[in-house]
Amino acid sequence: MAKSLHLLRSASVKYRRRIKGGNSRLDEPQGHPAWVKLSHVEESNRPRAECAGCYRELPTDVPRVSVLIAPSGDRSQVWYVFNTRHQRRDQLRSMLEQERIGTTTYHFESFHLAPAYGAPGYARGDFPVTQEFVGRSLALAFDPHLRLDEPETVVDSVRRSRTVVSS
Repeated sequence: MAKSLHLLRSASVKYRRRIKGGNSRLDEPQGHPAWVKLSHVEESNRPRAECAGCYRELPTDVPRVSVLIAPSGDRSQVWYVFNTRHQRRDQLRSMLEQERIGTTTYHFESFHLAPAYGAPGYARGDFPVTQEFVGRSLALAFDPHLRLDEPETVVDSVRRSRTVVSS
């Protein structure tokens, strides 16, 4: 039983699950602070939207990088992470790490290939679009507490990647 609980609680590598589990992050002691924070949600979303606005400039002048573009003035968009796609994701990530810019990869493998969720009979190549997305997805440094100049620094670094990270 202890082994099963360990597998459910933490995989050997973050986001790589070997067995099916759950995602419940809010328990009763966390409920009250969350309720209090709810009254400040608009205020806390504003810096995230400003950071996302800076990052959304990327696809206009950086080849091989694509980002999700939300309709302008869309107040329903709330940014928690800022995912991009890049043809040479691992090279870009390495370059950004050298500049001390944090990135995260949330998708390491397609669900149909993951031991926890893969259905028998599926193989690499059965879902090529999903596999392409997984291999190119990279979340940029994103936090509501970033100073206004920090997202611009990230954008400038990604722009410089044009000459360093070639296709």
